[in-house]
Amino acid sequence: MQDPNRSLGDVESSVPQIQVREMDSLLRINSGQTAVLGGLIQDGVDLGRVGTPVLSELPGIGDAFSYRSNRVSKTELVIFLRPRVIRDASVSGDLADYQHYLPDQQPLSSEPQRLTQPLSLSGGGT
Repeated sequence: MQDPNRSLGDVESSVPQIQVREMDSLLRINSGQTAVLGGLIQDGVDLGRVGTPVLSELPGIGDAFSYRSNRVSKTELVIFLRPRVIRDASVSGDLADYQHYLPDQQPLSSEPQRLTQPLSLSGGGT
């Protein structure tokens, strides 16, 4: 299987990559409509064996002192996508109208801001 995004293969990121599922789609939908992307199915098999130490390892009778578990799973990743088209990405344009959709609810300022205190890296703002 080849990676369709070969150009991104060498990009370094501080976010650990745990699992990747990729798909390519071409959609034609209006602003505010919801598109559902599905079909990213993953099959999993977990095989386990737990037993009494030493006794479970004896040939022939070891299975009498151990427990085997086989778990089969199937998961599907479904992505709900609702695009919002911003025609004029200026403070006085559409961006101000869509401000309430952004995670940070503080109003945008057109003036550059200077930090008076260094930001804390412990997760708190001050």
